[in-house]
Amino acid sequence: MVMTSNGINAATAWYVPLGELDKPEGAPLQRAEGKPAATDTLVQEGGSFTITLETFCINGHHDERSDNDLLVRSRIKYGSAPLTEAINFFGADIPAGQVQENLLSEYIFSQENYDGRDRVYLEIDITEVDRNLAGDSSLLSGLQTIKADFGAIFPTLLPFAAVAVNTLSKLTKLTARRDDNKIVFKNSLDFSLVGAEGEARLRCGAYILFNSPVEAVQYRLRGLKIEYFTPSEQGNPVKDDYVVIKVVPVLLNTGHDEDLLENQQLAVVLSHANQKQAGMADRLSQRKFLQSFIQDAQKMRDLDRFLNLKGVIDLNLPLNPNQQETFLRLAQKFKGVIAALKQ
Repeated sequence: MVMTSNGINAATAWYVPLGELDKPEGAPLQRAEGKPAATDTLVQEGGSFTITLETFCINGHHDERSDNDLLVRSRIKYGSAPLTEAINFFGADIPAGQVQENLLSEYIFSQENYDGRDRVYLEIDITEVDRNLAGDSSLLSGLQTIKADFGAIFPTLLPFAAVAVNTLSKLTKLTARRDDNKIVFKNSLDFSLVGAEGEARLRCGAYILFNSPVEAVQYRLRGLKIEYFTPSEQGNPVKDDYVVIKVVPVLLNTGHDEDLLENQQLAVVLSHANQKQAGMADRLSQRKFLQSFIQDAQKMRDLDRFLNLKGVIDLNLPLNPNQQETFLRLAQKFKGVIAALKQ
């Protein structure tokens, strides 16, 4: 088993450049920790990026009584921020080997004004959940409500969700780590802007994580799904478990980007907090208060970013295109600050 210097198993983590994702014939898999090509799109200092979970496939039969009951979770750590979790999929009686797409919540993480000094650690796990929970239809409807409410499903925001108390209790039980839940898939990536040899660079495109080492030459990625490429296997179902992650150089276009980013930041703030039981009205009130807190904090971060960029300009140093775009956007936002600085 070949491991990279930052703990990535090089034979289980693969990459397809953003420009090759729409090839009708599919694209070959490259090593995730390989040296970026000149044509690769890297996330730039000061730029934005979004990470989503696009497809996954679990082949084994992990439930003795029925098809698989699967919960898919992603965890991300950006820089020094705490590890933050999102739920991407929950489903009962999923046939083994069936590729899952159009997931309950594809969203994992977005970052505006990327600081190249911050590493991005990503972890994906899939569990076969307790059948008593998987068979409860109120769980899926509760998760759908949370997705509609927050734009994504962050377990730390459950106490502030507009769902019935009994459903909240079940969701909390579902998302807790339980001894009777079996982990059937787990893998991770650790990205950086300027990586050492053998480390994954934060490039845009698709990352394919397998559950065990594979010979990638036998595969192609087509339509964000893995297919066999070798003539002897073409057309056959893929036997390996895998997850496909996508990184794009923009914020996710949901129509409510600011709300989603604020909810993400709120989830980060609460990721290590113990929330006490409260009635729905209290939870909604707390949520509004905390969102207001996050908005104020974001304004302070934006102001600090603006002043830093202005300092670079005042020193007659160049800004890259992403930094120029950020400066112009923030300059519009802080017209009053600019007027005060000119006095």
